[in-house]
Amino acid sequence: MTNELQYIGRLLWHRNPSERAALMADTNPAVFQSEEGRVGFEALRDMCDPDGTINMLHAVEEMVSAFNARQDAAQTIVGASPVGSHTLRRSLEGMRRNAHTAALMVTLSAATTQLESGIDPAEIDAQMAECRMRHGQDFGQIDTRPIADVVSEFDAWSNEVARVHKQGSPLRFGLAGIDTKALLIPSYGLVSARTSHGKTAFAMHLALGLALAGKAPAIFSLEQPARMVIGRLVSLIMGMPLKVAMGIVPLTQEEAELRDHAMVTVRGLHITVLEGRHTADAIAATASRLALRGKCDIVLIDQMSRIDHRQRNKESKEQAWTRSSNRLSELWKEIGVPVVLLAQLNRKLEVDHSVPSLSHIKDCGSLIEDCCWALLVDRPEADDTRFEALEKKREKLASSHQMDDAFSVDARGAIWINCGKDRNSTMGGIWRRKFRFDKTCGRIEDYPDSAFRRE
Repeated sequence: MTNELQYIGRLLWHRNPSERAALMADTNPAVFQSEEGRVGFEALRDMCDPDGTINMLHAVEEMVSAFNARQDAAQTIVGASPVGSHTLRRSLEGMRRNAHTAALMVTLSAATTQLESGIDPAEIDAQMAECRMRHGQDFGQIDTRPIADVVSEFDAWSNEVARVHKQGSPLRFGLAGIDTKALLIPSYGLVSARTSHGKTAFAMHLALGLALAGKAPAIFSLEQPARMVIGRLVSLIMGMPLKVAMGIVPLTQEEAELRDHAMVTVRGLHITVLEGRHTADAIAATASRLALRGKCDIVLIDQMSRIDHRQRNKESKEQAWTRSSNRLSELWKEIGVPVVLLAQLNRKLEVDHSVPSLSHIKDCGSLIEDCCWALLVDRPEADDTRFEALEKKREKLASSHQMDDAFSVDARGAIWINCGKDRNSTMGGIWRRKFRFDKTCGRIEDYPDSAFRRE
């Protein structure tokens, strides 16, 4: 059995992803005589991408948990690391203590390997701090403080929140109609809409407003490349279409000057844009490192369907989505900043053309259960059938001189934001409010005379 586990350990610590992929493809699980060998190999195969790449920090955690805390098997695999330093040997010895220490030690083993590969030591320190923070919650001692201490802690925290709220904080939505405490107090928020109805525009509007106020948003753009995110921000600042911001059409001298000014502005903002397909664990680890370095005041993830959910054997799509949602719902508590996830609404709205509700959120009921608050973005102008019906209703009301009612259904250049859930009362309850929407650049603005009108 020891030889089998050492072989799995060599695969785990292999420095060449393509060679690892080839070795794993040539290895038949049936060759493992022991149950531990089969379990370890299956766990490693589940964590590997087709090209052989692997997130080492998360792989070692999965490997340890696959053996149900059998420290001897885990130690054999982790001990196959090519690093023979005294620090590593001492770390492996510590694996005999408890599950919390084991998780820290295997992470240190991975960090030591990365350090020899030329990874920045500061990056290793951040990974270790992030691991201690995550696993301290999972494996740490149960908090048995007296209730009086917890009440005192709550009192101090609420006084601080009240002080910041009274003085004013730049961590806001940037719209008077929804200038709430939802971002002032760390939380997990959900923003949902149909395709092309404005959820990404809302996220970009939020990120730009916070960045201009001196905050540091971290944008995980899983659907679009980073250059398109920058293009949207430049377009917002210019107030002109994306094609003008990208410079793919002839520009007048005034437009060129505006574009240059907008690009200088964006270049000076504290925004981190991360592109590509990531797992929920990878997003959490990256956000944790950014937060520890003071480079993350809010996390924006665009969007749920583009997360690499790593659907496991015999696991349904909804179960994989639930696992990702559960992981992200823990993130805001770990790093102490708001986490905002964008998600699609299902196809039912294309049939009945109704106002979106929480029941229309796509594929995963746990999204609604996990989030602290949920906003539904509704732009009827993007739905031809519904827009025509509203226009007929508006014209009928206007001809009857019912101007207030006509305004309430006027969808021309308008966008509605509905608060469908408000768990901690940071959104001010359940509401529906109307805003201006400039579809040329995605800018959202308050109506001067109806910013707080309930539709």
